Amino acid sequence: MSYDISVGSMSLNYTSNVVPMWDDAMPHLNLRDMDGELGMRCIPYLNDGIRTMARNVDKYRRMEPANEWGSYEGALSVLVRLITACEDNPHSTVHVHY
Repeated sequence: MSYDISVGSMSLNYTSNVVPMWDDAMPHLNLRDMDGELGMRCIPYLNDGIRTMARNVDKYRRMEPANEWGSYEGALSVLVRLITACEDNPHSTVHVHY
């Protein structure tokens, strides 16, 4: 299973195996709950998630899926790409399908 994420003209797909990382890094508004929100509303939560993951690399590497479908780097990259798209499209709706 994977997550299909889009905002503005940006769309990406990534494995749901890293959801525990995203949920841990963004406890106040997880990626699933960003569906239907405007990009500007998601920016602070994505920023916190990126910062949390970057400051706790060892913790999140330990959360990498045993089946090797997904990685810390990939999970962080999704958040970075998403925040960039939200900053570029603050009035666009974020779509998250899983």
